Amino acid sequence: TRARNRCYIAWGAVNKAETSAPAYLLHSGGPAGENAVEACAAAFSGLSDGEIRSRLEDLSAQCGSVQVTSVPEPESALWRPPAATGLTPDCRRFSGRISGDRRMASFTSLLHGSTPAAEMPDRDPVSTLPPQKTGAASQPQGVADFIDFPRGARAGSCLHEIFEEIDFNRGDAPSLEAAVAMKLRQYGFDPAWQAATAAMVRRVLDAPLPAPRASFSLSEIGAECRVTELEFFYPVERLSAPGLQEVFREHGRPALPKAFADQVGRLGFAPVQGMMRGFIDLVFRHEGRYYLLDWKSNYLGGQAEDYRPQAVREAMLREGYLLQYHLYALALHRHLRTRLPGYRHEEHFGGVFYLFLRGIAPRNPEDHGIYFDRPSIDLLAALDRYFSKAEARHAP
Repeated sequence: TRARNRCYIAWGAVNKAETSAPAYLLHSGGPAGENAVEACAAAFSGLSDGEIRSRLEDLSAQCGSVQVTSVPEPESALWRPPAATGLTPDCRRFSGRISGDRRMASFTSLLHGSTPAAEMPDRDPVSTLPPQKTGAASQPQGVADFIDFPRGARAGSCLHEIFEEIDFNRGDAPSLEAAVAMKLRQYGFDPAWQAATAAMVRRVLDAPLPAPRASFSLSEIGAECRVTELEFFYPVERLSAPGLQEVFREHGRPALPKAFADQVGRLGFAPVQGMMRGFIDLVFRHEGRYYLLDWKSNYLGGQAEDYRPQAVREAMLREGYLLQYHLYALALHRHLRTRLPGYRHEEHFGGVFYLFLRGIAPRNPEDHGIYFDRPSIDLLAALDRYFSKAEARHAP
């Protein structure tokens, strides 16, 4: 600690003072040598209290900024507590209100009305369909159809990581087979699923994706144009189920079904003030437009018709994914508005893809298993204003 105005040092022949730094600085009287510590200790140990004080007074006279005083004698009067007043101490009572609304929110917490300890990437752990029966799907014999791949969060994690780690431009390379084999082994799935899983990945990468300008495929997206598992946070000044319902009711039609706004209004989460957090499976850029994409391993059924566009739209509503991607789209919209010079929604915001992997099969029409939407600037701006009054002044 460096004193600003004054520094007090209590000094004298105390325990081990002869080998201390003050003894060397105040009493050594000579340059340092190889045996400086021993020499200082020997010299200091031979000094009486009077000689120590005399050396200090000489130093004070030389520099003028050092004053030597004796340690004050203790006072005869000892401190005594004040006399009892007869009053009984009483703690102050808090009469205010601590709001429980300020917290971290997420799609999961809004959907299930709870606050998870830590929001993690979405791995399709929830399904409204009956649980999978044991049998050929978990222990395939020979060549298996990918539509029967095991279900659940473990399967979702395995498939997500395959798409995270492969190069979209090299779907036919041996590296794809190796990545699939490694992930199946890592997650404990039968190696017999390797051929079906690799074939599914190639189909997904080559599938034509609808877009406002023209369809394209993921195989056209280079590694430099994609970000996987993009984590986001953004401020939420106010959020309640009735308020969110009103936003979607006023600005969501005709693109969104009327039942969606009603579904949002029935959510049981408590009002929120704080931050929204989430993970977007994939954000990518194609021809100057930015898209977000979510891989879905959900099992909607064992037939091609279970993944037709109408069935996929019903699943999106049933599982709450319509709300999920609007929360994610707002995150992307805010990010682009902040980081992309000259950002305009109509020019730069491409849209949202949800790919139901089991439905993108060779025997199915091209539109099966694929959901696409492009939230309007009117809806995104309304969500932006609703979530944050402070940011409502920004232009869309």
